[in-house]
Amino acid sequence: MSDSQTIYTQLYDNTEFYRPPREEHSAFLEIAYGCSWAGCAFCDFIKDEFKVYSLKDVARKAQLLSQVMEGRTRIHFLGCNPLALPQDYLLDVFMLTRRYIPQATEYSMYARAEDVLEKGDAGLAALRRAGLTDVHMGIESGSDEVLAMHNKGETVSQMLDACHALERAGLACHISLIPGLGGRRLSAIHAQKTAEFLSQIHPASVWCIGLKIWEGTPLADMCRSGAFEPMDYREMLAELRGMLAQTEMEGPDCTFTDSSVLGLYTIEGKLPSGKADLLHVCDHLLAAFPEAPKEVLYDGPSVIG
Repeated sequence: MSDSQTIYTQLYDNTEFYRPPREEHSAFLEIAYGCSWAGCAFCDFIKDEFKVYSLKDVARKAQLLSQVMEGRTRIHFLGCNPLALPQDYLLDVFMLTRRYIPQATEYSMYARAEDVLEKGDAGLAALRRAGLTDVHMGIESGSDEVLAMHNKGETVSQMLDACHALERAGLACHISLIPGLGGRRLSAIHAQKTAEFLSQIHPASVWCIGLKIWEGTPLADMCRSGAFEPMDYREMLAELRGMLAQTEMEGPDCTFTDSSVLGLYTIEGKLPSGKADLLHVCDHLLAAFPEAPKEVLYDGPSVIG
């Protein structure tokens, strides 16, 4: 085992996490694990205990990470929603990061809307001054009915307020959505309300993650009982197309990525300027697949809109 491999085995206690597309060039520093809410019906992290690392552990991990940075200048702090952690703790984490990894000048992390709102404008501004530049939020849906069905624990109004608070603080807001989250019954409202949500914000990026039914989650139980009827890949693509068609976004472009199209493709483009291109790609794939793929045979090529 190489020295770098040895360091990586000491760096991470948990090897499973979701890397947002916009963090492909970041280094990752583990400061928390699991989610402070841990109540969403669809989430596989619902089974995990929420853990916060001590500052001593963070310092040790930062020292290790400094040895394998390989020229990277950006740190993504791991955990489902580290912004929920106390303000003083986060500022201490940033201080330790600057001490051991001074070349890192940009920090990012996941958050829930309630975490953003709890920090308030003054708290967000302080974190921005300390190095935080980007916040990733799982919005999942713009429909309160869909959010309530999955026990998201937040409302659309709260999520809009959080996006606007990040914008006021000068923090880039990256959001994730889940096509198919409404199931067949709420598909149309999920698409419509999510389009309305997008039309009211100015995100830096939008990432669509296809719905997966994880065993051991409330959603899996809902599927077995018939309370939730999951959509197939083609239905989710048609829903995505409908959502994109209804967006009326304004302002600077954001990057739009859906990494689960038909279980085979990634589509990527710009919104709002590339909306027509993205719709064209969706139409092309819907025509090419009159039926949903029966199985995922390979990780197919990217289709760039």
